Amino acid sequence: MDRLANFFGLVKNEYVKILKKTSTKIMLAIIVLAAFGLSALMLVVGNNNEDYYDYSGTKEAYNDSISWLDTTKPENGEARKAAYQYLIDNDISGTDWRIDVVYNIDNDSISNEQIETVMNVVKSNDWRAYCQLMLDNSSQAGDKWAYGYKLENNVGFGDEFSKQNTIIETVRDAKNQLELSDSSSQANSPEKTKLEDKITLGIYQLDNEKYDNTANSSDTGEVNFWSVFSMTPNLVSIIGLLMIVIAGGSVSSEFHQGTIKFLLINPVKRWKILMSKYFTCITMGYLFLVLTYIICIPATGLLHGFEGLSTPYLYVDGGSVHEMSSFLNA
Repeated sequence: MDRLANFFGLVKNEYVKILKKTSTKIMLAIIVLAAFGLSALMLVVGNNNEDYYDYSGTKEAYNDSISWLDTTKPENGEARKAAYQYLIDNDISGTDWRIDVVYNIDNDSISNEQIETVMNVVKSNDWRAYCQLMLDNSSQAGDKWAYGYKLENNVGFGDEFSKQNTIIETVRDAKNQLELSDSSSQANSPEKTKLEDKITLGIYQLDNEKYDNTANSSDTGEVNFWSVFSMTPNLVSIIGLLMIVIAGGSVSSEFHQGTIKFLLINPVKRWKILMSKYFTCITMGYLFLVLTYIICIPATGLLHGFEGLSTPYLYVDGGSVHEMSSFLNA
């Protein structure tokens, strides 16, 4: 017991010496600056993303598509041109759901009669009729599920349903890919498991109205609290460098200040002295790491807002969905 007390006495002395150093205070300032610097950098990135110009939903884009159809002259070109002309004549732009329908028409090899049928629904601006039409004519399981789900749960194409639609599209694509893999040699591959997990997670989110998931925060391209806070581990390398400086200084400073003599005449064995320095550096590193995460919370929140602070981290394990605190995952 006395030996353990002596050891922690040495550790306490090491902490006192390290914390008294001006260099340690400078290191703490570096950690604070790094935390705020990371948030400020992502703030600039976020502003650049907000300035992004969406060219696809503009009259200029429609006219370019018409010009391309005039040049290439595909078999159903006139019907496709008429679809774009409808968007121009009715001043349909931005994120209107009918724009995506017209682009899908242009990307698919469908007949003039099919285009006319779809455009009749577009002209009525009836998203439910469009979903029913696609449900009746879709051949893939994922597409049928997606349009059926939207009809059953009254999920339209407006901005208020953007999060739901993103999840629906993810599940739809996974179901379509899974349908293809079931008929191929990849039926039991790890890729199939990933697709099944995507489907399980997406349906769980929709059923429980948990449309936000910090597991996807870095994939959405949106700059918010969690997308920035999830980058905090990038600061660990800075802490590692600081620990190297502290470790080197804890020995060299003994010679520089002349305190090495007192250590050597101490009845405590030298290996215990070295172990106390090693233990101090390791624990100091963990303390700096915790401090970094603590500082990053207000630093990120002040610059990017605290919205979604309670958003969970959702993941699939063993075929079932689990939730955990996003702070624990970070």
